[in-house]
Amino acid sequence: MRMWQGVCGISSLSGIVSPAYTICIPNSSAINTQFIYFLFKLPKMINEFYRYSQGLVDDTLGLKFSYFAEIKINIPTIEYQNQTANILLNYKKALQSQKQGLIQKLLTGEWRVKIDE
Repeated sequence: MRMWQGVCGISSLSGIVSPAYTICIPNSSAINTQFIYFLFKLPKMINEFYRYSQGLVDDTLGLKFSYFAEIKINIPTIEYQNQTANILLNYKKALQSQKQGLIQKLLTGEWRVKIDE
């Protein structure tokens, strides 16, 4: 797994398999997958993934499940996870909306970008 590069994801499909990635199925009564997704993107977590990865050079580093399972993290209550995940998802949606609006204004020429030469 290349989690040390911030690579992780969530699939809503069942039966997903991958030769390149480890597929984990969390206990949904104790773990909010969206919360864990955001947690795994934090620089502190990415650093932990890097520390536990193995390989000769960065390009060959991989985090095997046996080492991934050794990483200790404090998991808050499911209520806190749900609340935090909802807040972060709302911020993410707002940022995506602003980005889309900005792209549209730039592509239609409504806004112009000055380029200093």
